[in-house]
Amino acid sequence: MSFSINYNYSAAIAVQALNATQDSLDQALSRSATGLRVQTASDDGLAFAAAEQIKNVVAREKAVLDTIATGSGTVGQALQNLTRMTKLVQDMTELATQATDPTLSTAAKTSLQDEARALGNQYDAIQLSVPLTTATTAYTYALDFLALTGAPGGTYLSVTGFKPIRSGSALTPDFSTTTNAAAAATALVTLNAALVTGSTRLATAQKAFDDAKQVNTALIAAQNKSIGALVDADMGEESAKIQSLQIKQQLNVQAISVANADMRVLLTLFGA
Repeated sequence: MSFSINYNYSAAIAVQALNATQDSLDQALSRSATGLRVQTASDDGLAFAAAEQIKNVVAREKAVLDTIATGSGTVGQALQNLTRMTKLVQDMTELATQATDPTLSTAAKTSLQDEARALGNQYDAIQLSVPLTTATTAYTYALDFLALTGAPGGTYLSVTGFKPIRSGSALTPDFSTTTNAAAAATALVTLNAALVTGSTRLATAQKAFDDAKQVNTALIAAQNKSIGALVDADMGEESAKIQSLQIKQQLNVQAISVANADMRVLLTLFGA
């Protein structure tokens, strides 16, 4: 057996083993703390690159979800307003029908006409609250039965085959004569049919938005799962690894102590 007082090879090997164990333990602790097996490209270049690509796709899909939410909100508001507008037109139609009674006095017809025109003003007020934009540039959003078009200064809901009127004779009916009242009732029935058609198509558009939201949400969930499979750490495995490395660390420290103790043998050569 030979010894060197300038270099303790056994202790150096033990120190190297301790350093390696410490590095592995630090890595396992980091994975356990972050939940990620791959945090940077240096951990796993291929997995990191693939995960980043999928994250970009997820970001785009989330932007699509924002667009869907905007469209859905606009359609929902318009559908609610159309429902209110339809009820007003139906009430106006009932008043117009009453005004066709030839036995009514002029005062009674005037009263019915004033009431109907008040409802018409409410109709216009509701419709004026449905501008899609006040932007300075035009835009178009199309979805099957629905077309939302914005123009400088704002515009109004446009549904394929139907566009609510902002004003017109139907909203300012004339009940002065039985003939005029009958004509007003006919115009209001026509407007009511258009409103019902618009509501139906808006409801279809609303469902299309809901379906698109479900599809995109499911797609994002699947993509996030793929990202997890690429970069997420196995927490059970990391926990077991940490315990194992901590024990190994203690053994490495003991090995260094034993290696350093060997040097004391040199003292026995000198009777110490």
